Amino acid sequence: MDVTLNMILDYIAKEEVITLDHIHTHVGFSDIRVYYPGIHANPSYLYYHESPAFQPPDAFEACCFVHPIRETQEASAHHHKCILCLCEGGKLLELLQDCFLTYRSWYVDMNRKILEGGSLQELIDISQKIITNPIVIDDAGFRILAFNQERMSQLDDYESTFQVTHRYHSASYVASITSNPIFLRNLKNRHKPFIHHYDFLPHPSIYAPIFFQEKLIGFLTIIGHYMDLTQGMLDFAGILVELLSRAMRYSGVTPYRNSPEDNILLRLIKGEGYDAQIDAVFLEKAGVTPDNLYYIALLRFVPHLDVLISIQQRLIQALEHLLKSKVLADNDTILILVQDKRVPYAQFSGIIDEFSRANGFVVGLSLPFRGVENASYFYRQAACCLTWCQSKDFPGTRCFFYGRFVLYDVLSHFGTSAELAAIKHPALAILESHDQNKVGELKKTMEVFLDCGNDVLKAARQLNIHKNSLYYRLAKISEMTGIDFDNSAVCSHLCLSLSIERMQEISTSSTVLEIT
Repeated sequence: MDVTLNMILDYIAKEEVITLDHIHTHVGFSDIRVYYPGIHANPSYLYYHESPAFQPPDAFEACCFVHPIRETQEASAHHHKCILCLCEGGKLLELLQDCFLTYRSWYVDMNRKILEGGSLQELIDISQKIITNPIVIDDAGFRILAFNQERMSQLDDYESTFQVTHRYHSASYVASITSNPIFLRNLKNRHKPFIHHYDFLPHPSIYAPIFFQEKLIGFLTIIGHYMDLTQGMLDFAGILVELLSRAMRYSGVTPYRNSPEDNILLRLIKGEGYDAQIDAVFLEKAGVTPDNLYYIALLRFVPHLDVLISIQQRLIQALEHLLKSKVLADNDTILILVQDKRVPYAQFSGIIDEFSRANGFVVGLSLPFRGVENASYFYRQAACCLTWCQSKDFPGTRCFFYGRFVLYDVLSHFGTSAELAAIKHPALAILESHDQNKVGELKKTMEVFLDCGNDVLKAARQLNIHKNSLYYRLAKISEMTGIDFDNSAVCSHLCLSLSIERMQEISTSSTVLEIT
């Protein structure tokens, strides 16, 4: 959101900072920047500079500057847009930064609460960052009324007292407002907030119409003294009613729901079918046949990101378009049943990678299969990927194939930790002890070499060493442990042992992967 000039002036005025505003146009800013030579001009930023005598380059002609001044200084004419503030520079910059932070935080919190289906009172409560002690009246026929409780205590007219006491409108107020043609015409014709003093209230108010799909569905009223009803408060009311219009749109909305047919398909994929004959008929109608090759992708947002309703809905629509596949909501994940003919298995990662980075999620991918008779096994494979990828071993990766975790998965069902430890090749302990005492990297060298399929050149590049250095290390490993890297059975045992170690590290780790 943009913070308007008037909202900024209101914010710093509350701190008793006197401002000399030389701008008479309605402008808004996305953030504040400290000016220094060489930066690029951007009219959407408010620029801070210590010297009020400063004249910016021509490139900044469309930009607005704010300067601190002292009482002894006189305001001088400027050729650029500027705001002069009677304040110490450090305090002014801190105030402006707090201003942008406050409004941005309020806007984000409002959107989050709207998408969570928050009540009107909850939304207005969040606005305490801007309006002191707001209270709300949600009355039939008016839908929304919000005002400042602190100011209302100073307004001793009958209607204000009645509203604070009873939390709804008096009969006389309802009769007056609904029969006033000027008020009704203003609400209908003015799509932006306005200040007016109607004869049925002894004080002026800000009235902000709320529209949904071009229909007037209510209005927000901010009641206060003249000193409260500033242009900055009008600008704020405009943003607030825009958010409240969005709240009407999301009112009663629950997280994305599959159609009844898609719910049946989801149950079948998860192995929760009803009747084999009925299931077969349904699958045929859904276009899922035993002859086609499929695979399952499970999508989940990375940790620390809120899965909001609108994001899930938008992603499902975007993924359906991108992959031409069946996309289903599955609690906190999204399930994609991909037909290999449309998106080949080997190409999936390349297609989804950029999209997943842009939208902040990871993907677990099952092995390919035909039909959905045993789809529950493959659903579990995709879920297994999402479970095992929560480790520091895989920074930056977005798409996880089950083949990468198959050993972890098998070993996790094998036996106790003691039984798994007994399987490990003794060479691992020997190399680990050597590396700790000599500060070496023999164990890591062996691990990379085996992961690279015993390819010397590939392993040397990954270790960032010369191939001759790698040959030297491998010879030393063989000398210490008796390992023969030409023996495939020994190499398989070593790979299995390393997988056991990785699995145990992942299982005991309390750190969750953070993907940037």
